[in-house]
Amino acid sequence: IDSILSDIQNLMFKKAKERMQNNWYQAESFEEFAQKMADDAGLYQTGWCGSSECEAKLKDFKGTIRCLIKEKKHNSCFCCDKLSKTDIVVAKSY
Repeated sequence: IDSILSDIQNLMFKKAKERMQNNWYQAESFEEFAQKMADDAGLYQTGWCGSSECEAKLKDFKGTIRCLIKEKKHNSCFCCDKLSKTDIVVAKSY
């Protein structure tokens, strides 16, 4: 039973990781992902300046910041083009 449960857990983890990777997108600007995020699911990694005004723009498209990422691939904010303080993951809220 231990072996079967371990195999099931490994398979479930592998499928979940593949699903996450297939739905993880990189985007430089809000225009690149706003409508797609509102229409579909997905995770969008982008830069953010830390401004609450920029964060509020996401709500127009049912989006929210899910987490801050240590990895920094984006140099400018998705909204205002100021220098990005950190990368964020944005996703549709339900």
